[in-house]
Amino acid sequence: MRSLSNSQKRISYLLKIIVFVSAVVGTFLSAYAGRHSFMGGSRVFMYFTIQSNIAVAIISLIGCFKISSKKEISRLWQVIKFVGTVAITLTGIVFCFVLAPTLGQAAWNAQNVLTHVVVPITSVVDFFVVSHVGSLKKKDVIYVI
Repeated sequence: MRSLSNSQKRISYLLKIIVFVSAVVGTFLSAYAGRHSFMGGSRVFMYFTIQSNIAVAIISLIGCFKISSKKEISRLWQVIKFVGTVAITLTGIVFCFVLAPTLGQAAWNAQNVLTHVVVPITSVVDFFVVSHVGSLKKKDVIYVI
């Protein structure tokens, strides 16, 4: 695909660290804070939000090692990053525009902000930092799936 400049690598490292830490902390807080509620505890891992946060955290961690290598970023990795970014973006959009308005102030706690706002925004920004947007084709995504 293409190589990244040093400034792109530094920005991407920072964004990936923010994604990883926010996803891990937000997932932990979601599991811990909801232990005594109907939709909490270990059941929290059944939800798409948590699953996509875990996936994006893993993608970000692996991505740190990928961008540190001297090799170019492969098309397969671009597709994996794209799919993870789309999944986490979906959680952010649904939360901010569907769930949060119905929940009111109760929606804006630390775990929700981390898993539904911080992780999606930093994932999207990181995607545009490391990806050449025009390089992905529809057939690439279909081929991987």
